[in-house]
Amino acid sequence: MKILSWNCRGLSNPRAIPNHRKLAHEHRPEVLFLSKTLAKSQKLEHIRVILKFEACLSIDVEGRSGGITVLWRDSAQCSVVNFTRNFVNILIKDESKGDWRLTCYYGFLERGRRKQVWDMLRDIRDMSNVPWCVIGDFNDLLSQQDKRGNHEHPNWLCVGFRQVVNDCDLNDIPIEGHQFTWIKSRGTDHVIEERLDRALANSDWLSLFPNEEGIRDVVHQRWTNGISPDVVHRISSCAEELEKWNKKRSRKQKEELEVYKAIMENCRGNHDPASFKQFCDAQVEYNKLLILEDTYWKQRAKMHRLREGDLNTKFFHLSATARRNSQKIDMLMNENMEEVRDHMGICEVAKNYFTELFTAKEGNYDPILNFIQASITEEDNDKMLRHVSKEELHAALLEMHPDKSLGPDGFNPDFYQKFRELCSDNIFEAVTHWLDRGFFPSSINETNVCLIPKTVNPNDMKNLRPISLCNVVYKMV
Repeated sequence: MKILSWNCRGLSNPRAIPNHRKLAHEHRPEVLFLSKTLAKSQKLEHIRVILKFEACLSIDVEGRSGGITVLWRDSAQCSVVNFTRNFVNILIKDESKGDWRLTCYYGFLERGRRKQVWDMLRDIRDMSNVPWCVIGDFNDLLSQQDKRGNHEHPNWLCVGFRQVVNDCDLNDIPIEGHQFTWIKSRGTDHVIEERLDRALANSDWLSLFPNEEGIRDVVHQRWTNGISPDVVHRISSCAEELEKWNKKRSRKQKEELEVYKAIMENCRGNHDPASFKQFCDAQVEYNKLLILEDTYWKQRAKMHRLREGDLNTKFFHLSATARRNSQKIDMLMNENMEEVRDHMGICEVAKNYFTELFTAKEGNYDPILNFIQASITEEDNDKMLRHVSKEELHAALLEMHPDKSLGPDGFNPDFYQKFRELCSDNIFEAVTHWLDRGFFPSSINETNVCLIPKTVNPNDMKNLRPISLCNVVYKMV
């Protein structure tokens, strides 16, 4: 999902609407937040139509300042929770991530009202416990490094804003490109630049949307620039490259954790603004790396129903280890009631058991089958015979839990859900071709069979429950 926040500083300028149209066309955001519109809702409704958004909520300008507007598309599944002249609270229903909250925020310009808006942020925090992200023009600075100019920003304002950010468990999302969002006296010796606009998010939200820098480039490159256009080759090519990328990333992540930890230790006893800024920046990056590690161990532990509040990497690590140990098969009894302990022998016991179980026995079954009445109607049959649609494949994919166990291709549903825009057309074309010709490539139909113990320390195949771990593309069809 793309969310765009823009302090437009008034819509009366003739260039405003063309600029909005250009931004909306280039970035194609699902949600667009405009602050300081200095306009009435009638004008914003006109802009909504021009920009082709399906919904819009506008708060009129009051006097000569303010005015906020949020526009969104139906695909974003947004519902307005509450709003004032300073913020709009939106609940977003994400089919793959779950519900989370977006607050589009515009802070008071007057310094005498800062404490009022800081208390308002704390009140917004308490309105819900779902993952939370805040974007907009805060009219506040976190530190002196957020300003470039002749005069320092009042230190009490920086301290107060940092305190409310900490109280709300919010993390500053780093900005890319030019570091300042507001400028005054451009082109003179008295130019002033400040970073008044930013995005903040709590730990729960960062867990939902971890930093995926690098992975998208790898997937896009391998999926689009592969030697073969075949989907099977694209999938295997991505898997090989991502395995290499993950090994490099894991090593780099451990090194970066130590670096940020050392920076925080070195700055801990220093109280000057530069050291404080360095400490805060290192702490943000350190926490992001911990969240990535936490997400990894959650997937390994398969604790889908757990909703904890704090990072608990040790717990998930132990859960994954315990889960692996409890499912390890050390010994099985073969058909002659002999103990088999070597790996190849255990595999042979399992193979013989299922071969015997699923091999048809000779006999005349017609008297029984004749009593079974047909349950498929002509209408049902027509539905099953019609060509598959892209919408059906999409719906089947979204019904899968993102963190379900991997198939032989090495990808879980979350991969295909996140890269749906990149992969969906190619997968749809391939699936249509496979169904028309009547068979799949053998690698798509490959399945890992996992044996789940019914009892503690099972030694007989009857005490093991088989589950099939299929490839996601196969399950979609």
